[in-house]
Amino acid sequence: LIRQYGTPAAEYWVATRHWEHPIWEMFRHQDGEAFYQEELAQRRRFGYPPMARLISVVMAHRRLKRHHRKIADFVQNLKQALAHAEVLWNPEKQLFREGMWQTEVMIKLPRHPQAYRRLKQRLAETVEQLQPSLRPLEVWFDVDPWE
Repeated sequence: LIRQYGTPAAEYWVATRHWEHPIWEMFRHQDGEAFYQEELAQRRRFGYPPMARLISVVMAHRRLKRHHRKIADFVQNLKQALAHAEVLWNPEKQLFREGMWQTEVMIKLPRHPQAYRRLKQRLAETVEQLQPSLRPLEVWFDVDPWE
């Protein structure tokens, strides 16, 4: 949008309730560097990539509600095993896709090689321990899913 904004006779209409938001000021002044620095500061403040790692754990089944207790146990075990990480799960958030109900657990941890190696090991151990009870569920992992 910024690249196109500077062209002659370019006119843009943007629907927003928050014209006072800093992003619009940066846009009006075509200040990509300011936007970049602000975005990095926000990511640093809230611990998002590239300052931290995000791992998405997606679980799916045709009847996900039936396995709610198993997923809750899995999340609790993750929280105990990964004390240095933030484990986030909203049991109410479920998505129906390709004939299956899905829910997502997000793991956020500092971007340190040792922490990541420990996480991979703990995650493998936790999944291996719970594998028999998770049997009917499909489980897959995605590291830094939006990178």
